[in-house]
Amino acid sequence: MAHRLVAQAPCHRNPIAERTVNGMEALIELARLIELLNNPAAVMPTNPREAVLHYFGLPPLDAMERMDDEERKVIRERVKRGTTPAEHPPGL
Repeated sequence: MAHRLVAQAPCHRNPIAERTVNGMEALIELARLIELLNNPAAVMPTNPREAVLHYFGLPPLDAMERMDDEERKVIRERVKRGTTPAEHPPGL
């Protein structure tokens, strides 16, 4: 009998979605820990949407459809590089 590396989620209707959300939450938590190492007095974002904007510079999905092509390009390049807004000059 083979052992599973990741246990199946027994009660969730969509275990893949649940794991995806858990992974995103872990990235937010990691960014928060890094922030606290650099600034122990940093104020915690009040919700996940605010945290994603603060730590990763990504706007809410509903705001993306109102962005022009240049704004989308900036975000796409930032995601490709894996950088945060603090790691590059404004507008890049």
